[in-house]
Amino acid sequence: MPLHLYLIRHGETAWALNARHTGISEIPLTENGVDQALELGPHLAGISFAHILTSPRERARHTCKLAGLEGIPEIESDLAEWNYGDYEGERSAEIRKDRPDWDVFRDGCPQGEMPGQILARADRLIARLRLLDGNVALFSHGQFGGILGARWIGLPLADARHFSLGTASISILGYDPDHPEVSVISLWNFISHPISRAGQNLKVSSMELGGSDAFIVLEDADLAHTVKWAVWGLMYNTGQTCCAAKRFIVVEELADEFLEKFTAAFVELRPGDPMDEKTTLGPLSTESALIALIKQVDEAVDQGAKVLLGGKRIDRPGAFMEPTILTDVESGNPAFRDEFFGPVAMFFRVKDEEAAIALGNDSDYGLGGSVFTKDIDRGKRVASRIETGMMFVNNISWSDAELPFGGIKNSGYGRELGDMGIQQFVNKKLVRTGSFDAPA
Repeated sequence: MPLHLYLIRHGETAWALNARHTGISEIPLTENGVDQALELGPHLAGISFAHILTSPRERARHTCKLAGLEGIPEIESDLAEWNYGDYEGERSAEIRKDRPDWDVFRDGCPQGEMPGQILARADRLIARLRLLDGNVALFSHGQFGGILGARWIGLPLADARHFSLGTASISILGYDPDHPEVSVISLWNFISHPISRAGQNLKVSSMELGGSDAFIVLEDADLAHTVKWAVWGLMYNTGQTCCAAKRFIVVEELADEFLEKFTAAFVELRPGDPMDEKTTLGPLSTESALIALIKQVDEAVDQGAKVLLGGKRIDRPGAFMEPTILTDVESGNPAFRDEFFGPVAMFFRVKDEEAAIALGNDSDYGLGGSVFTKDIDRGKRVASRIETGMMFVNNISWSDAELPFGGIKNSGYGRELGDMGIQQFVNKKLVRTGSFDAPA
């Protein structure tokens, strides 16, 4: 019977929000982090744990309690937070020079651990896990999860599932400690195991894992041109494309007028037979897709979002959903991080260009996006600052045989289509000819 390990990361902390860390500290969960930890509970419901190991950090133990686990957690010192302050010792000065924004390396601390020490701790923990039986809940403060995954030697994977709730997450893994094969896994995505197998066999891989593309409208945009692309950007294929426009970010000066025209255009969409050229709103791919999408919208509303338009099933045969616009989606709302695979738009108004860029980048995804402005140079400048694999100025994120397609962050890696797509899977070989003499 394979041992099942539940590797659980804590919810949101102040450190997770600013991505900076200057030493060992008791950083508590934020209010949103508490909510995320509570949401982990249903994923653990009904599971009896023979062992519960937790980091000595209070936030890990707090997460354990909020998740509703029964039993007394056992403190695991090798899950303790390590100090980045003196990370890689003398290299810290060099790193500060290259990356002055990295407070991580400020004021080196004498108790800081070197990478070798970190890996040794992971090995000690893995050795201990091999001696355990039954279900094991492993509460990590967060940083240790990636190292543990990288050191997952000798524990071949039998099963993997992953759930993510903001910065809180749970990876459910099953392994057989007596299996003769070796497997190294990553814990970021439920399909990580097949990809790791590709790596073990030295196979090139490319992954496209979805997106939540930003559609940025600056105050000098041509509104008539922009609204037409806004509707098309989301509604082609009824929003069922990874690179559909999903987050509409509009500078305050143009926000009201854009939203009025955008809403009016949605109202005019007419459901019908997809084969009929008069149809402007098609169905979702399946009944289950429709049910899942409506549930997403309902959960967003429960967490504070407002439905400006739609949100319900259309009363007609087929898996049709009303064109939907959500507003007031705050960062703590699960919808803020989710991908809506259907006719659902999230609308955000921002103060200025800088705020639009910041919000555009505040996403776990990084597939594509677009920016609308009459100033092409400005559009290019904004596009260069958005963290995605593709950006489009005054048109929408699009898939074309001539254009390389792919993303970054949780949207995957690699490229397909276009010249880059061809090069992705081509063996680049050097052949050199010459009639010159060898050195004396």
